[in-house]
Amino acid sequence: MTRVLIAATRRVLDDLQDLGDGATPITVEEAQDGSDLGDQVEARSIDAVVLEADGDESPGEILDGLDPRSVPVVVLARHADATWANALVRAGVRAVVPSGARDLAAVIAAVVAGYIVLHPEVAQPLVPAAGIDLRTRDRQSLTTRELEVLRMMAQGLANKAIAARLHISEHTVKFHVGSIFAKLHAGSRTEAVTLGARQGLVML
Repeated sequence: MTRVLIAATRRVLDDLQDLGDGATPITVEEAQDGSDLGDQVEARSIDAVVLEADGDESPGEILDGLDPRSVPVVVLARHADATWANALVRAGVRAVVPSGARDLAAVIAAVVAGYIVLHPEVAQPLVPAAGIDLRTRDRQSLTTRELEVLRMMAQGLANKAIAARLHISEHTVKFHVGSIFAKLHAGSRTEAVTLGARQGLVML
């Protein structure tokens, strides 16, 4: 069970209460006002922290009291640009995604696993390869389970190993892999992982 501490507006908190209902087991805990976040992380055995920011605060202001080296931090940005997101990542933040982003459970699972996650809107200027547009996506969104399978494919795991990790049948894994191929317009596992990385779904 992943324990997540969330410091955000009431609207965002209400939207995030269903995080624990997905395939990734998550317990959502609300940050206590007036209490040091670092102390709360230690006292409550928190696995990840989700913070909401406007897009103009400095990394020091956002991470006040937190050590991102000891707990992965996800920033939900109301407004963001690549320069600001890059500064957050350099400061140790593991993910920068829009406030209200879908598949936040998958983002949390990714940062807990050691990945860095950037939304295409803020990652686009950081991509050096010409002709790659992360923001133009005519593909269908992957489900939370499909994202989990794609991340394990990126780790080089075969279907049998993925099935064992997720406690599902190998047949079900094959179904998810086929769905991933169709949604990403990929013809192979390597191409699916590459396209997923270009869209910010996995980090290589």
